[in-house]
Amino acid sequence: MKTIVREERIKREGSPYFTYSLPSISAGEYHSLVVGDDIPQSRKYLPLDFIEVTNNDSVSIEFQINEGDTFLVPAGVIKTVTERPIRRIRVKNKDGTTATIEGKIVLLLQAMPITADRFVRRFKL
Repeated sequence: MKTIVREERIKREGSPYFTYSLPSISAGEYHSLVVGDDIPQSRKYLPLDFIEVTNNDSVSIEFQINEGDTFLVPAGVIKTVTERPIRRIRVKNKDGTTATIEGKIVLLLQAMPITADRFVRRFKL
């Protein structure tokens, strides 16, 4: 019974925000993370469906969600992606010579609440 109540509350309120600061990534290299393993407190809310990538570094990056959709985030830009289940993230340093600086690229993740609008879109033909 408690599980059902918690699931309903999550649908209504969503999850808390989870923050993940990326370590330094060498030029042209990748950093991969599995959300449930690298952010353990997010496990009970998986899959998360909101991500905001803040790139405060001087290099452009590319991030990939679940080995699928890929998004470019130029230096100094914030990119938000919603309504995609997020279980794995892969971030690539697009610069050929400069490494990223630890903590300059921050991921903010959440399981968004289910609004009436989002609920109806699930059944749209």
